[in-house]
Amino acid sequence: MPVRKATAFILCAVSVAFTSCSRRNAPIELSTVPIVIWTDKVEIASYVELFNASQDKYKAVVEYHSNPCESLDLYGTVNADSSSNPDIVIGTALKNSHTRSYFLPLDYLFTERSLDETRFYPSLLSAGKQDDKQYILPLSFNMPAVMFSTKYESLIEENYMLSVDQIKEIASSFNSVNSAGKITAMGFAPSWDGEFLYLVSLLAGASYRQEETMFSWDNTQVNNAVEYLRDWTTTANGSTTTEQEFSFKYLYTPKYKQIATGRCLFSYISSGDLFNLNGEILQNIDFRWIHQNHKIPIADSLVSLGIFKRSKNTDAAESFIVWLLQENTQKSLLERTKKMNLNNAVFGIAGGFSAMKDVTEKDFPMYYQLLLGNLPVSEYLDSVTILPPQWNTIKQKVIIPYLMEVTDTSKNSNETLGEALANWKKQNY
Repeated sequence: MPVRKATAFILCAVSVAFTSCSRRNAPIELSTVPIVIWTDKVEIASYVELFNASQDKYKAVVEYHSNPCESLDLYGTVNADSSSNPDIVIGTALKNSHTRSYFLPLDYLFTERSLDETRFYPSLLSAGKQDDKQYILPLSFNMPAVMFSTKYESLIEENYMLSVDQIKEIASSFNSVNSAGKITAMGFAPSWDGEFLYLVSLLAGASYRQEETMFSWDNTQVNNAVEYLRDWTTTANGSTTTEQEFSFKYLYTPKYKQIATGRCLFSYISSGDLFNLNGEILQNIDFRWIHQNHKIPIADSLVSLGIFKRSKNTDAAESFIVWLLQENTQKSLLERTKKMNLNNAVFGIAGGFSAMKDVTEKDFPMYYQLLLGNLPVSEYLDSVTILPPQWNTIKQKVIIPYLMEVTDTSKNSNETLGEALANWKKQNY
């Protein structure tokens, strides 16, 4: 199995005495057995360092896996009885059809280990359930937004969120043409960002979700999204060619510089990228969450964690999870990030907002002042769908290229998403 250990982030385990008995395993001597954590989030190594320093009963080490789910798929078939099993898996896309077969139910943590389920955002917590059992727990999440220069705040009447229709309307009114008929300012163009095209398809009801080894979608709603985007480009900006020529001429700098020039009004961005910007830059930036019918979609990068079913260290793994999901712990992690001057490298908790409401609502504004007055609201967060483990690859290699192709008004592509997927599978399977 092609597993690359991130040696720079693996922390050495020291000998500790361990005498407690796991409720699912026979007693085992753990003096030389650390908690093994698989993750695709390198910042977890820093969290493990703090955990190891905070107590002397358990020690943990980290192994980096670029796709923990794919590693588990391989591990579950070729190394079922290996002594090097992970104890905890922390990463993106843990919620899939194999979740139940890989992870232990964790409902008992709410009753036996003082973990308070009411402190989580309900929609995130429910994403980790299968058959009414809690197999994985949410750690962090991100949301889509548009950012703009504070000098144009008067153009944005809504205080917290904007729908795609509102973005289209406001951006269109920002467009400016000189006496020679050349566009000198363009509020926003869908073709500037493939992730935005993908977001519009989600908000239209594309309903991408795992089905067997691949995924399914609502073809009618995908087509509706395509028509909507093509109409936006045609009626507001002329053509995809015009949008791309404008981008090539004026928008070759980072997004925060693009909106500062006054050449464009909006730039699409995820919350993680937005709050990784330098504090001085953020002083001149404002933002709005993107919604549809007052529901904000959770980004596919939802970070969750679970205890591997074949863990040899379940009691120790439970202790780490309960420690990590405490408000005081996460406050310490935020403070640690600030003191180490890593705010511009790692946003929040594991690259996102904390899945615990109190931490996000009370503590995040202390470290990210732009959040004051515009925090994620629980009832606005949309539900999380089940996606295949390789979803990021599928999205980047199939869905976004397909949407870029069929929304290009200079082309008349009749290709369907099903055909695009079939062509990709022929080349990769």
